[in-house]
Amino acid sequence: CFSGVFFSYLIYGYFHEKLTKTNYNGEKFHCFYILMLFQCITNMIWAYFESYIREDKFCANSVPQYFYLLCGFTYLFAMLTSTTALKWVTYPSQVIGKSIKPIPVMLLGVLF
Repeated sequence: CFSGVFFSYLIYGYFHEKLTKTNYNGEKFHCFYILMLFQCITNMIWAYFESYIREDKFCANSVPQYFYLLCGFTYLFAMLTSTTALKWVTYPSQVIGKSIKPIPVMLLGVLF
């Protein structure tokens, strides 16, 4: 399972960086929002497919729906900004930056 996830992210990172760094007839890739729209639609289709295969119904719980909406929008904003950042940084440096992110969160959790 680990190797499948690792290999998938490795291939994803390779093609993502290749797409954003390659010159196409003297022009760089600039359709980041279309790329993110395609990724979100693909994720949605996959989630519905998984739900159908597992015969799960949407979870009935007491969590207000706007929490899901808020999480979705913050995730979308994070993906848009990280994809746009590939104009200036390489994919490996972006992954390292994301990996360091939990450290200040834990420190602030201890302080507050």
